[in-house]
Amino acid sequence: MMVEISSWQQAQRAAVRRSPAASPWESRACTANDQRRAMRHELSLPVTFRNSGGQQAAAWVQNATSEGFQIRCNPATAQAIHPLAGRLNDENRPVLQASFILSSSAEPQVLSVGVQLLYRTPHAEEPRCLLGFRFLSLRPKARRLLARFFSDELPGQPSAGWHQASKLGISELRSRAI
Repeated sequence: MMVEISSWQQAQRAAVRRSPAASPWESRACTANDQRRAMRHELSLPVTFRNSGGQQAAAWVQNATSEGFQIRCNPATAQAIHPLAGRLNDENRPVLQASFILSSSAEPQVLSVGVQLLYRTPHAEEPRCLLGFRFLSLRPKARRLLARFFSDELPGQPSAGWHQASKLGISELRSRAI
């Protein structure tokens, strides 16, 4: 089952709009101070990116929050994701489609989401880069899928950010399981 939550046009509009949001799942501007605002969950999850030109790149998610995720990749992958390299600003932050295979207690599901690159940091000791992304305009079904994945994957860890980010309560999330 594939959950498509954002077309390219919707993702582009969400990236440009950047209005203040009622929930952390909604699109909004992020500053350097915002990058560590939410609790991070350590992961090892494959992700595939596709840009508007159809080019693809693959990496591994290192950690995730209710607002986005961070990957660790080689410089070639970082170059494919952000071909302009250099300093990121509002005019050159690429919008991409990110696809994950989420396997929780139910059958694995593919989640495809619109994301925007927030930062790119080269790693000093090895030829690696850290890239941070934020989710753009997640639909309610995608919010529930992510909340369920994290509650299943990280049962002993506090994942309140994932549940609070959804406009539904945890009991309603469980009763409306995808």
